[in-house]
Amino acid sequence: MLNLLFKDFKLMFRQDKKLSKRIISAIFTLIFVGAFVAIEVYLFTTLISKTSKFKDASTTFMSLFLFIISILLIIAGVVRANKLFFNEKDIEQLSVHPVSNGSVIFSKLIFLFLMHYATSVVFIYPLFVAYGNMENKGLMFYYAGLFYPVLSFIFEIGVSLILVYPYWLIKKFLNKHILIKFIITLIALFAVCYLYASVLNVFIDFISGGSINLLFTTERINKLIEFEKFQKPINLLVDVFITKSRIGLFPYLAISIGVFVIGASITVFAFNYVRNIADANKQHKKEKEVKMTSQKKALIKKEITLLTKNSDYTLSFTGLLIVQPFLAYMVVKALNTIFTRGVFAYYTSIVPNFIPLIDILILMLFTVIIAQGANSYIQMEKQTIKVMKTIPVKYSTQLLIKFMIPLILSFVSLLITLLILLVTKIITLETFIFGLILITTLLI
Repeated sequence: MLNLLFKDFKLMFRQDKKLSKRIISAIFTLIFVGAFVAIEVYLFTTLISKTSKFKDASTTFMSLFLFIISILLIIAGVVRANKLFFNEKDIEQLSVHPVSNGSVIFSKLIFLFLMHYATSVVFIYPLFVAYGNMENKGLMFYYAGLFYPVLSFIFEIGVSLILVYPYWLIKKFLNKHILIKFIITLIALFAVCYLYASVLNVFIDFISGGSINLLFTTERINKLIEFEKFQKPINLLVDVFITKSRIGLFPYLAISIGVFVIGASITVFAFNYVRNIADANKQHKKEKEVKMTSQKKALIKKEITLLTKNSDYTLSFTGLLIVQPFLAYMVVKALNTIFTRGVFAYYTSIVPNFIPLIDILILMLFTVIIAQGANSYIQMEKQTIKVMKTIPVKYSTQLLIKFMIPLILSFVSLLITLLILLVTKIITLETFIFGLILITTLLI
């Protein structure tokens, strides 16, 4: 069992990178988690303090936060379960070892529990601490909070196990239909940008003279309290841990155990099915017909396919280039609004050309961030040097094509972004010309 757990740990946290890169990655992960928890707790405590005059508002916001985090944990559970149960290399390794399916599935469920508990403690327990501190709860409240992830695991991982097989089927379908996958990725990126823009507009209203108290009217608080009824079964756990009502425990256990049993049954069936047909699929693979084309055309097609087919590069580079005009427009417009109103307008008037410089700096920041995706894409060639030497094309030509494609795509995205800002009169013609020259130089 310990060997299986260790194998699953290596599967989930691959150690392909160098030690220095793993350390840097771990540091940035800790910084991100720490920042997220700090923002989460600050936002939570601010909301409770601003709504302290409303009855049951603190419990309502606690339930809302736990409900949102529960959704995020379910999504994370789907991704983890997919990697644990339906990884092709892992299934291939298990097929040559005399290990029963029961032991394999049980070890993976234990690993899912450990990962879920650790993640829940990091993101949920600070809320218990903040809530207990503001409501003057006793020591038993903080102790009981440590058991919240144990009970939430049953329902959240149960839902994840129900969704993981459909998720695997959809992912498999999208891997075969690159265009559909690319379009869906773009839609997801635009949706995230839209949500970001909505939050940014609220922030601008506050900075421009609005008041956060306008959000907390009696009508809105009552709607949130009413919405708590639909947050099942998390609201039942809130009754157990927050309001100390034991009545919700048995309905929660009944719902959660039922969901977990259904999810586990579906996953076990799917895992056995995928494991049984894995070898058969290898034997019946059809060879694709190779179409003859010029060597340079083939290399260009290979690079474009890699940038659009690989989901990592689509999310970190290609997709960001496409949404950059919209996202940059929202950010630059927001900053211009902030620095031309209220107190900020006085300080910006002191510094000549402050706003144009800020606009160019923001666009440079966008370029640098997106270019990091291109860097990881180019650095991948280190792993294919031997293959590149066997191709009957000059090594310099291959590298030129590798560099030119992301450079051209980045320039086109930058040009479109600047044109949109110019046409909408967010920036002037001088800023457009100077920004285009400066950022293009930065790209090269």
